[in-house]
Amino acid sequence: MMSASLLYGADNEIYIDQSGATFNLDAEQLGSGNIIGGVDAAAGSMTALDLDGGVQTIDINQIGSSNKFLGDITADNFVGFWEFDGSTNVFNVQVDPTNTYGADGSNVNVDVTGGTNTFTLDLATTSLASNADVDWVINGDGNTFDFNINNADATNDVNVDGDDNTVNFTGQG
Repeated sequence: MMSASLLYGADNEIYIDQSGATFNLDAEQLGSGNIIGGVDAAAGSMTALDLDGGVQTIDINQIGSSNKFLGDITADNFVGFWEFDGSTNVFNVQVDPTNTYGADGSNVNVDVTGGTNTFTLDLATTSLASNADVDWVINGDGNTFDFNINNADATNDVNVDGDDNTVNFTGQG
């Protein structure tokens, strides 16, 4: 089992490339312009956030504006909690894009307070996320949320409080 706990700071970049059976991550970033990165990471040209393992627990708190969380998570029993407080944040995550485990039993919670944020979540892009539980709590204006769940008996709850928000959902399976 691997466990990581990261400190906070402003305008920092976190690069993670992990593999193993079990992984726990608890990270908090305070300030603006922070990146926990991977696929589209920029700033100092960092890449990664590639998390591989059958059982994972990820708790991310990005408090501030213009922060990014980007990357791929490959897991079966996956618990994810993301909290974003601020504006113009970007979240772009694929969970089990190659059908390594299937993302079964995933429990995903996204809590957003702020405006003009952009979020993309693809859960089990090529397989079924059996019994997944996805919860969105969105408070703010002008946010855009795109999420795709390849599901079998999944639960998806979306609570939106604000004006001019866009929610795009595709469920299949």
